[in-house]
Amino acid sequence: MVEDDEGIRLARRRKVETDVVLRDPEGHGEVSLRCRDISVNGMFVYSSACVSPGSEFIFCMMMDGGLVEAAGRVSRVVLDDDAPAESGMGIQFLHLAREARERLLRFTSPTPEIVVAALAG
Repeated sequence: MVEDDEGIRLARRRKVETDVVLRDPEGHGEVSLRCRDISVNGMFVYSSACVSPGSEFIFCMMMDGGLVEAAGRVSRVVLDDDAPAESGMGIQFLHLAREARERLLRFTSPTPEIVVAALAG
């Protein structure tokens, strides 16, 4: 997730439990995980088997009536021995296509006015 230098989130998150497929960019495999929350900058996925921060992959998921597919990078790993079901990875989105960004904005914005303003800027 993208944060400023003081650790403040730069985009509105929306809680959502949905399936996400992560694929190795080299085509060496894929894994299906569950998304916990999402913003236009990234998402958090549940996983007990996490990869190192900086690892990159391709993700795809259904959202707002269509497929969103883009590159992502692991930005943080959360391993919780006391609550393993809460363990997972923060994923920062890279190189979102305009249509994917529009879908994410529509999905995460509370009002249509915010979507129009964000797409104009």
